[in-house]
Amino acid sequence: MPALLESTIHNYRAACFLKLGKDVEARAAARKAFALDTSNKKALFRLGSAQTALGKHHEAMAVLARLAKDATAGNDVRTALARANRRLAESHGDFRESAACLEFGKPHADATNYVGPLEVKMAGKGRGRGLFLTEGVAAGTLLLAEKALVAEAADASHAHFGVDNIKSKLYERSQDAVLQQALQQALACPLTNARLHSLYDGSRASASRIPSMKLFRTDDPEDFNADDHVLDQPPVAVDQVRSIVQYNTFGFGEATSGGETGTWLWVLTSFINHARNPNTARAHVGDVLLVKGAKPLMRGDEITTTLLHGVSEEERKEKLQQGWGIVEERL
Repeated sequence: MPALLESTIHNYRAACFLKLGKDVEARAAARKAFALDTSNKKALFRLGSAQTALGKHHEAMAVLARLAKDATAGNDVRTALARANRRLAESHGDFRESAACLEFGKPHADATNYVGPLEVKMAGKGRGRGLFLTEGVAAGTLLLAEKALVAEAADASHAHFGVDNIKSKLYERSQDAVLQQALQQALACPLTNARLHSLYDGSRASASRIPSMKLFRTDDPEDFNADDHVLDQPPVAVDQVRSIVQYNTFGFGEATSGGETGTWLWVLTSFINHARNPNTARAHVGDVLLVKGAKPLMRGDEITTTLLHGVSEEERKEKLQQGWGIVEERL
């Protein structure tokens, strides 16, 4: 097969993989296309797009900057380069340039993850695992910005009705949709599968398993080697994911600040334990959740949040027990 034709085929494969969210496969196809034809600018553009999606921001910027130097470069190249620049800043906890892209009311925000000085450890006193600081921070410090692994928006025109059975049915429907999304993503990506395995699923074993923080600090499976064994997990089972969704999702106003409704599954956020008087403040815009220190915190402090707002003490205890298996008297 002629090299130019083969390059074109791989280039189209890269485009299809990007549309399907298969970023690892898109990167591989774009690399092959460009290796076969170094004048293939579309292959280079798709390589940069895939690197951005995989969190390889420096690599993405190098590729896209090379394209942007060309006088014939279009707005799509400059937009992609600006986006890669924002992603790099976000990965270091700087969301100042991203403010215009984080709009309330949109189900999916254009942002990436940031994991601050955090680690998962056993919390003790029957609290299972928790998130702890590895260094002291000032009040207002951004500790975590996490894009939901899966998210399902609900019909806001119905979700805000004060009718419990309507809200309950909408919540169940969105939870079922999250279950299906989680299963599909786990089958398609070993990193997603490993992240789901890290969450509490109701079993005693899952309550004491301490995951590697590397699992949350990269979106690129190529960052893991065979010796890590982090990705060596069997496929998650349907019943297991159903329990994970039950114990770890937020929904219908429990974490909203912009009026969004639905069900969200944030992985690392799920390790934050509940407290009546939490030491963090949180908000989410679309499917990105932001967690900041509510006061000065020291190295070794466990960060906490509140899972329910604006309910009576009796209702709070009942919902914590039913929704997350939390008995508040132990806290």
